[in-house]
Amino acid sequence: GRPAEAKEKFEEALARAKLLKDPVVIAMCYDYLGRSEAALGHYPEALESYTTALNLFSDADNPMEAAQVQALIGQVHENQGQLTRARDLYQQALQRFEKHSDRFNQATTLFVLGRLEMKSGNYEIAEKHLRQSIELTENMRRLSTSRELTAAFSATVHDRYERYIQCLMRNHREPGSTSRVALAFETSESARARSLAELLRVNDTNLLSSVDP
Repeated sequence: GRPAEAKEKFEEALARAKLLKDPVVIAMCYDYLGRSEAALGHYPEALESYTTALNLFSDADNPMEAAQVQALIGQVHENQGQLTRARDLYQQALQRFEKHSDRFNQATTLFVLGRLEMKSGNYEIAEKHLRQSIELTENMRRLSTSRELTAAFSATVHDRYERYIQCLMRNHREPGSTSRVALAFETSESARARSLAELLRVNDTNLLSSVDP
């Protein structure tokens, strides 16, 4: 939460990485330097750092890292109001994530695509992206064996549910869409139930330990 201090540290790390002459380590430093600059609102600097990281990751044949940086570049363009350019970059990154079966980043990218389409007033498309994001995330939560990972998901899942509900409610007045109100309510209840279930898992609460089967 202190991007100015983070930027200084990443600049120090970048200087050391260059001495190592390891392009992947250098790319990682540029990646996180770009994140710090973006958090500060220094968008031209962030784009320059991200572009350098993207080129280095691509040259080093690290497609997943390159796709993540590509999505981050899209985020900078979105923050600048350049929604068409952001959409293109998100979709390109999504294609790479799908190709490599990276469902975590697929879900994240689908969420930001849905959010972007809502900004553009394309609620039908937004609804589709947000629904897919939730489905992917929930599938991962069931398959994951990492408590840290599922705890991290729970924070983002709430945002995805909320955005999906908002999209459904905006669409519910469209012809033939009366079921969206019911779906929004069901989605809200599902989010509440999953939050409770996650809380019980994190705290090792076993409600069935002393209950007759």
